[in-house]
Amino acid sequence: MAKHKVKCPSCEQSFYREDEEYVQVKNRYYHKKCYIERNKNDIIIDSIHCKMRELCGNAYNKKRIDSKISAYKKMGFTPIGIKKTLDYWYDIKKNDPSAAYGSIGIVEYVYGEAMDYWEEKEKSKHQYNETNFDKWKKSLEPKIIHTNSTVTTKPKRLKLFHLE
Repeated sequence: MAKHKVKCPSCEQSFYREDEEYVQVKNRYYHKKCYIERNKNDIIIDSIHCKMRELCGNAYNKKRIDSKISAYKKMGFTPIGIKKTLDYWYDIKKNDPSAAYGSIGIVEYVYGEAMDYWEEKEKSKHQYNETNFDKWKKSLEPKIIHTNSTVTTKPKRLKLFHLE
């Protein structure tokens, strides 16, 4: 029986259909892991478009954003990195989306800063989870101390003036 050699459009590596797991889309054959990764990236790119559509309103330019995303991918940026950069720039830093002119051109300038921010946040979250939270929480709880106290009465008020 002859083996069918195909080329994965995602990673552009050739493989035999009979030897590896694959996903067929129309007349194309993807490695299973490449297809899953491709779908994740597509979902992230769709979320980038949704975010920019909300922020920019009528100024939103899908073609410009798509061309920027493909250019950023060639520069080595990942779709999740682009998304995190936009979240950092607009949600954390609270910058004005009208200056974007319907695109994501700011990404190349703040990508490193945003990745440092998210990495630091993840590191601090990891350190926080590593501490024994229950012991720490217990030490902060107020301690209730019961004492046998007598009822105190108000002292009698002295009359300063005696008028008769």
